[in-house]
Amino acid sequence: MVRKLKKTDWDKVSVIYIDGINTDLATRTLESDVKRLEDWIKSKIKESCLVFEKETEVLGRAENKRTFALHRKYGFRLFGTLTRIDKRNGVWRDTLLLERRSKKVGLD
Repeated sequence: MVRKLKKTDWDKVSVIYIDGINTDLATRTLESDVKRLEDWIKSKIKESCLVFEKETEVLGRAENKRTFALHRKYGFRLFGTLTRIDKRNGVWRDTLLLERRSKKVGLD
């Protein structure tokens, strides 16, 4: 199930986020910048702070192939790729652009 991030999720989410930092797969943020939930959310669009939960356990937050598949499952589509947008540790990274259109707004 995908749901909004709650304060009680922060311990698990911060571990997942820091793993993304340490593997250079998820973010440009430094580990030292991930201290408090409130500070982290200030750098995000609050409505986009979502978690994937299965049987009450938070399983994902960072960007990777499984998360991309999860987004597709919930109606997101790929509408673009920013190719070679970032180079970290000698490896070029792409950024995928995803969207999910409202079924209520903008239908006219």
